[in-house]
Amino acid sequence: MKKAVTSGLLLFLMVFVCDLKAQEESQLLEFNPAFSHTVFFWLHHPEKEADRAQFEKALKEFLNESEYALTHFIGTPPVATREVVDDSFTYALILSFESAAAQEAYQQEEAHLRFIDIEAFREYCLSKKGVTEGFPFDEVTLVFKVMNKMFAIASLDEVPPRVSLKCDPERAIELREQYEGRVIPGYHLNKAHWNTILMEQLPAKLLLELTDHSYELIVASLPKKVQQTLKEIH
Repeated sequence: MKKAVTSGLLLFLMVFVCDLKAQEESQLLEFNPAFSHTVFFWLHHPEKEADRAQFEKALKEFLNESEYALTHFIGTPPVATREVVDDSFTYALILSFESAAAQEAYQQEEAHLRFIDIEAFREYCLSKKGVTEGFPFDEVTLVFKVMNKMFAIASLDEVPPRVSLKCDPERAIELREQYEGRVIPGYHLNKAHWNTILMEQLPAKLLLELTDHSYELIVASLPKKVQQTLKEIH
């Protein structure tokens, strides 16, 4: 998923049209154009109903927890025939705020940060070859698999957000010592081979590196025939 944001005093440099999804009439009447925030989302696989349903669920849960957004509208592209209308996005989110201070506070509130962190991590995992996602354990534990073998787990209800990744045993110990309290033995996992990471407290570059490392460890453990099938995926 990629994301674009516009915010401020509703200065649009393009024609923006979207279909509002299940909005309350009262919210439409209460919308305050003075302080607004608009976000566009492009999903990797917008044609997949499961992906759309999961994204909508996560977005609505985040919005319900927000203390600062007065109103929120979730839109989808219209059926457009004019070139000036951009209909390439999957979703549009429009928020309004009481003041500029409230808008700034929204950027730093826990619900917003958790949504951004988990969604960014999710999209990074799904960008890898042969990866699928699902909820095999419960509705708040998102699992990523490569060729049906688990390499990453994200806890959706934790603050700060946590992910678990497979790791070389020696490096796992080094990371726990170097990032004490931020990288801990895998929660409900084989503690010699898995680490649980507090996402907000680890450099983003290192988190992505450890995600790659976990993915590569799992791929290396796959049968040769499965590895070959993975290589042939485009």
